[in-house]
Amino acid sequence: LLHFIYRGWLWCATGSAFPATESRWRAIAGCGLHAVLHLTSFIPPLPSKRFEAKPMIWREFRAHNAIFGIRHALATAAYVGCGDRLARYPATWAACLVYGASGLASRASQVLGDPVKRTTNSMAYPERVDPAEAAETRRWYANAQFGATFFAASFSPTCAFAPLLAIELAPLMMTLVRKNLATTTAYHAVYSAALIAPYFVYARLLYAQTRGVDDTLARLEPSLFRPFLVYGALTPMIAQTLRRRRVPKLFALAPFVLAAAALNFRFFLPGTNQAFAAALLAAVLFGILRTPSKQLRWLFFATTPPSKPDDARRHVALTG
Repeated sequence: LLHFIYRGWLWCATGSAFPATESRWRAIAGCGLHAVLHLTSFIPPLPSKRFEAKPMIWREFRAHNAIFGIRHALATAAYVGCGDRLARYPATWAACLVYGASGLASRASQVLGDPVKRTTNSMAYPERVDPAEAAETRRWYANAQFGATFFAASFSPTCAFAPLLAIELAPLMMTLVRKNLATTTAYHAVYSAALIAPYFVYARLLYAQTRGVDDTLARLEPSLFRPFLVYGALTPMIAQTLRRRRVPKLFALAPFVLAAAALNFRFFLPGTNQAFAAALLAAVLFGILRTPSKQLRWLFFATTPPSKPDDARRHVALTG
């Protein structure tokens, strides 16, 4: 938590959570803290099955959380230490990040999980939440997970590091729920806020690009992150659409690799298309403000009565 505060302060002060003035080894050591955190999370015993009524941590979730947390810590350290070298092989690097983590997560689900009830699609919600609203929230969570994949392959240590906040706050909040120190609503509120935060980081970097601050950003971030912000902006949306249509994961994740491969070609340079970058920034800001407010309104406003008769009777009993 202290490391997140430190990186947030650097981001506010310099525009990058990993400025060039910082020692690379110190930055890499900071990323190592998060990898060690996930590795040591396997020490405490956990139940093998999820608790259906509340969001509490269990073994499958812990494995998924460690896989994706280490992915982001590794990607951040790699961009800090040798980002320009990785930029020579963008598609290969993106394929390793995307398919490596996805394959390990699928294997973890086969060994520890339920074939139907996955970590996201069966998450517990307060009883007052309508099933349709819960489905909208699950869709937002899934979209945010694809967005995290985009950030991991962005060649920006700041963008790659940002999703770690949600990844590591989720089990913390689940632990607080287990100890009766937080409610189910509080878990979803904190987790949702942490999922939104990386998009503000992305918007700020994209804004700096549209303002033409290339010399400053070149010192702070590896050279390929700026074009990837534009090349890869639509990949989470495309990947999520393919998954909704039951396209196999192998092909649904391909847009991330193709976006990275496009970096080898110079037919489109963001620096010469500032009007497009400005339009993209406006779309990102609109999505940041609109999408969560639509899909997470139950966190702030009274919910409508559930559609099912049994759920409706329970809603009346709860709300009077």
